[in-house]
Amino acid sequence: MEETEIVTQTLCSVSFEFYNNTEIKKLSVKEINNAQTFDTLLNANPGGLYDSALGPTDKTDVCGTCGLNFVHCPGHMGHIELPVPVFNPVFFKIMYKTLCGSCFECTRMAVKTINSAVFISQMELLDHGLLTSAMEVEQYGNHLQIEMQDSDEIPDKVNQWVQQQIKDSTIEKDSSKHITAARTSFVTNFLREYLAKQIKCPHCQEKKKKLHHEHFNKILLQHKLSSKDKSKVKKKNDKSNKENEEEEDPGDEEENQNPSKSTGTQRYLTPTELREHMRGLWTNDKTLLKHLFKALSLNVADQSTDIFFLDVIPVPPSRFRPVARMGDKQFENPQTANLSRLLSDSVVIRQIIDLMDKQNKDKSETVEIPTSLSVVPGKTLVDKLQNGWIFLQTHVNSCYDGELDRLSTEKRNGIKQLLEKKEGLFRKNMMGKRVDFACRSVISPDPSLNTNEIGIPEVFAKKLTFPQPVTPWNVHELRQAVINGPLKHPGASFVVNENGGKVMLSATDKTQREAIAKQLLTPSNNGSMMGCKKVLRHLKNGDVLLLNRQPTLHKSSIQAHKARVLPGEKTLRMHYANCKAYNADFDGDEMNAHFPQNELCRAEAYHIVATDHQYLVPKDGTPLAGLIQDHMIAGASLTMRGRFFNRHDYCQLVYTALGDKHGNIRMLKPALIRPYILWSGKQVLSTVLINVIPHGKPALHLDGKAKINERSWAEGRKPKYGIHEDVSEDMGESHVIFRDGELLCGVLDKGHYGPTPYGLVHCCNELYGGVVAGQILTCFGRLFINFLATTRGFSLGVQDILVTKK
Repeated sequence: MEETEIVTQTLCSVSFEFYNNTEIKKLSVKEINNAQTFDTLLNANPGGLYDSALGPTDKTDVCGTCGLNFVHCPGHMGHIELPVPVFNPVFFKIMYKTLCGSCFECTRMAVKTINSAVFISQMELLDHGLLTSAMEVEQYGNHLQIEMQDSDEIPDKVNQWVQQQIKDSTIEKDSSKHITAARTSFVTNFLREYLAKQIKCPHCQEKKKKLHHEHFNKILLQHKLSSKDKSKVKKKNDKSNKENEEEEDPGDEEENQNPSKSTGTQRYLTPTELREHMRGLWTNDKTLLKHLFKALSLNVADQSTDIFFLDVIPVPPSRFRPVARMGDKQFENPQTANLSRLLSDSVVIRQIIDLMDKQNKDKSETVEIPTSLSVVPGKTLVDKLQNGWIFLQTHVNSCYDGELDRLSTEKRNGIKQLLEKKEGLFRKNMMGKRVDFACRSVISPDPSLNTNEIGIPEVFAKKLTFPQPVTPWNVHELRQAVINGPLKHPGASFVVNENGGKVMLSATDKTQREAIAKQLLTPSNNGSMMGCKKVLRHLKNGDVLLLNRQPTLHKSSIQAHKARVLPGEKTLRMHYANCKAYNADFDGDEMNAHFPQNELCRAEAYHIVATDHQYLVPKDGTPLAGLIQDHMIAGASLTMRGRFFNRHDYCQLVYTALGDKHGNIRMLKPALIRPYILWSGKQVLSTVLINVIPHGKPALHLDGKAKINERSWAEGRKPKYGIHEDVSEDMGESHVIFRDGELLCGVLDKGHYGPTPYGLVHCCNELYGGVVAGQILTCFGRLFINFLATTRGFSLGVQDILVTKK
């Protein structure tokens, strides 16, 4: 092996970051500052959202940046510079939690130093994989508080203890699910116990001020007024109300509804003020914020809290915002409409700021407000600036998420709506592509199938084909498939020669099919050295199919099933046990089936993707497959005390459950001999279990609990023979005992054959593997269904529920 082929580096992690203002400007090819997208002749305006520098908008246009045409130009990004900063809607909730837990007097996080030190220590220990030490550090901090009585040396002591734990540890850095779950738990507990419930700031002893946000577009600071201030505010409000009655302005409705104007107890905090406050928090409590919010630790900028605010908005290339045309008319893309509103708001705010600068420069009390600013509510320039700022924030939010726009009646899709749900880019344009060798239909239940099988309608089996190479060992089977043709199952549709040429099998000419079948092993002209012929045969029983139900939320949403062709059916048939893995039900859900086209794919499907090997969830190791609904009732009824069967019923139930077993079936001795030979329901289930466990493997020993409480069985039952209560609890039906594979005590319910951890099927999966666990679910399902049908089941018709006179 050459030195260049030796792997010297490995990929440890992947992280995602937001572009900052400098990076966006570097990627951008032009600043967009013209709110008018098209002129009167429907041509793109320079500096507008369809400027030629962003790429061609029509097939006849040429890109103003790279000079390529519509087909070859990849598109170029632009940017919009906002006149004032706004909140980043992606991080608004995180920023709001941080602000609620901070003090506006001393610009610190309102949490005690010892609590902050303990939390930071927990995060550092988790970074080194020391989960147990992270659990113990809080107890150690509480112990130091009792001994040293809130001394300033406690954080240093905690830090020394943490560094010693890290030094003594031999565990490598771990990012397992337990570490991630513990990190989430610590952060949630810290926010709830120490930040949300803190009334006074422990650093400056000032009372924390309450915050309130409205529609993700403004944050209000609440504060109480003295009695003297309250009387002044009341007089001012009464005077303003009289003026409003004399001269009403429709544009002032929002201003009158603003609580800060009507009560005087709330103050609007501008993004500029909050950005300075967040920068102060970052300077004073940088380490705490990095561990509290992971998004801040990923940012490499000097002021990481600036990711909570936006000064520059990226503009996507024109090709990703295509113009809709209908006749001679053009219609803007929803993304373009959102960006256009941003430009209009920016123009208005810049005019207001220029007028305010002019007013301050001339030192005049009033300035003439142009009519172009009448679209913004407010009487003074300050009021108009505040309302314009709120409009700008709302329109920025709508660019990311159209549902955040609560001011306008016309909703436009944002980036979130372009990606999410069934109509989004991922599910509709990427995952919804049409592919060959696949079928789709409604799913319906079939408890008679194995858990690793899928029922395929015969019409699908005739359309789905597999290229089977012709060999001396399978030539007889393939010849019969060719003779059957494309309309008779199992048949074939094409024969592929050695050079790749296809010969279509005639549906009506049997002579042609027989002639081709006789020549399957005969080499074609000049094709003897190019391999062998292939027959595109129909899908048959035992072939493997990849089943998928959208949305594909986790690995188990795609599993491999063995096909069973069902003549006369028109839907895909599936066992109940697989419903949880696919998050499926039978109220009209549809699923996709994909037919692998080579032996390598088939081998991976049989041995890696098969349902028997997907019993556990990759997320936390809990079971996925399990019996549901009627199986629960039948299983509990079968294994309860007092359930006995004669030889005929006992053998019928066992043989029905073990219909696929090859060889002899091991039977158990009867539980009763006198006055009749009878087998208990527990013995029926035990017989099925011991015949499924592989030969040569140790028998099952299990102690467990049932979901049904013992009190449910003992209700109304009087104690007999003076048996002690503790003894009767141990011998009760809620205590499940298996010895040598036989169920000796207890009732089996959802806790043992449902999708529940540490049950019977889960233990068999760990001891004997996923194939045995799948066989147990299949056999139990058949046993319970047959038991309901023959012993405990009943039928109910419409006539049985009609109300009639006696």
